Amino acid sequence: MACANKLDGSPDCKLGCNLDSRSSRRDSNGDPGGSNRWFRSLPANFGRLSALRTLELRENNMITLPKSMSRLVNLQRLDIGNNDFTELPEVVGDLINLTELWIHGNDIRRVPANVEQL
Repeated sequence: MACANKLDGSPDCKLGCNLDSRSSRRDSNGDPGGSNRWFRSLPANFGRLSALRTLELRENNMITLPKSMSRLVNLQRLDIGNNDFTELPEVVGDLINLTELWIHGNDIRRVPANVEQL
């Protein structure tokens, strides 16, 4: 895994990784190849990036977010669009400064009560 930017917790920190050299290949359907092309989840300690204000995780195969994300107290914008979420993770309701939430392109069937109160 080669990361383009350092995850140092600064407000302008961005996550940009090429997880697999096969990611530029396309399969017979024209879809990007390589089983490691996308993130399915984030590391459990991801919440250590407490100064983060914007987090863009769109267009992965994510199904969950780590509970440690509740420590991202400065997060204002979260984009989890075009993933594989079927329910909005409860940890989203803990993001007290969240002003923008992008969830399009998921098959979300359940929104936790703590998220509805945001």
